[in-house]
Amino acid sequence: IPYRYLPKLLQDLKNVLESVNPLKRLQDFYTSMTEAEALFQLKPGDHVYCHRKNFYSHHGIYAGDGMVWEYDGKTAAEAEIKLSTLSEFTRGDKINRLNYDADFSPKEILERAASRKFEAEYNLFSNNCMHFAFWCRLGSPEAAKTAKEVFTLLLNEGSSTATAIETTASPVE
Repeated sequence: IPYRYLPKLLQDLKNVLESVNPLKRLQDFYTSMTEAEALFQLKPGDHVYCHRKNFYSHHGIYAGDGMVWEYDGKTAAEAEIKLSTLSEFTRGDKINRLNYDADFSPKEILERAASRKFEAEYNLFSNNCMHFAFWCRLGSPEAAKTAKEVFTLLLNEGSSTATAIETTASPVE
């Protein structure tokens, strides 16, 4: 596997492991928000996610006013980036916020999300909802700039907070 694909593969693995980890599910149960709570706690540009009842979590960018930018569709072939209500995004599941430093302002994050409206290039392994959310906030589809940061996100995500550390490793291109 070429090194440049490592961050995406690690993130996809992290997403699956997180979704089936009973301790993470329990932790998210206590730190997650209802839609009503989210309306008061979320800020435009926040990276949000919710656990689906099966083996994955769904990610998006909170746009404000109860709206979320997401990659969604009935099937992968029909998936496109669109602006949805919180209810459409959560489908009854509780919502979580993934906290980490963004490389862009909230306004820029929302502009980046809107710039991909109607994009229908979904790929489970290289261009999914999680990749989209990280791209909006960090500017790269890999979600983190180095493999070390991906591992840091995996290890430090406690209480729905991930802190990426600075590293001298060269960025993935």
